[in-house]
Amino acid sequence: ELSKGLDVRLNQTVVKVESIIEEKEKEREKEKEKEKERKIRITTKEGKVYESKKVIVTVPLGVLKRRLITFEPSLSEGKI
Repeated sequence: ELSKGLDVRLNQTVVKVESIIEEKEKEREKEKEKEKERKIRITTKEGKVYESKKVIVTVPLGVLKRRLITFEPSLSEGKI
């Protein structure tokens, strides 16, 4: 099964998809370094927030054209 071991959420009404870059401090050989980490934050209509390294969004084209989901950064016109 393809989804084995993955956290798959179905039937969630998504209202926002954000790409976020966070800086985290890591200690390496007695020195602290700042490392950037990219993650995706998904917000649902019910107010639930999920975070992940990657996400697959499957929605009808009409949903994208009516901009029922906010993408940050915005999707280019060529992708809608």
